[in-house]
Amino acid sequence: TRRLKYLAGKKNFIATYRENGCIFEFDVRKVFFSNRLSFERSRLCSIAKDGENIMVMFAGVGPFAIEIAKTHKNANIVAIELNKKAYEYMNRNIMLNKVSNVKAVLGDVRKVSMRFKGFADRIIMPMPKSSMLFLDEAYTVAKKLAFLHIYTFAPSKDSLPYVQEKIDAFAKKHKI
Repeated sequence: TRRLKYLAGKKNFIATYRENGCIFEFDVRKVFFSNRLSFERSRLCSIAKDGENIMVMFAGVGPFAIEIAKTHKNANIVAIELNKKAYEYMNRNIMLNKVSNVKAVLGDVRKVSMRFKGFADRIIMPMPKSSMLFLDEAYTVAKKLAFLHIYTFAPSKDSLPYVQEKIDAFAKKHKI
């Protein structure tokens, strides 16, 4: 989260944001949210499948989980979030969007992931600064064949081979 300063207007830090047929409420002082990922969330909705088990790590106020849940009513989604305020808003947003196929989990991905060993057909890791540090947890929750959507920082030139090399090195080191 960032420090914010009130400048003018009605003194209210609660945002109501609409995207791809969903509504999200959150306190901009307490949680991180980026509307710049709206296309990416829509893209993942279009490739996710009904019946999939989906794990969203670092779920925030729930935009990835909720948008997929609304589109794929038979998907089973677990969304893990460490920030208690974001978790509370995620639960509120689950109710606002009337989705029953998202299970919000409060906790550290490192500690919580063991409860979901072998659960996920699809894993979403939208925390570019440190997602690569959680590959152990991704492999823990993944089924034998799973899709991994990892967001990370990489050099602008040859970014895909760079990320693939990191993931391959991790898998080789851990004999996966």
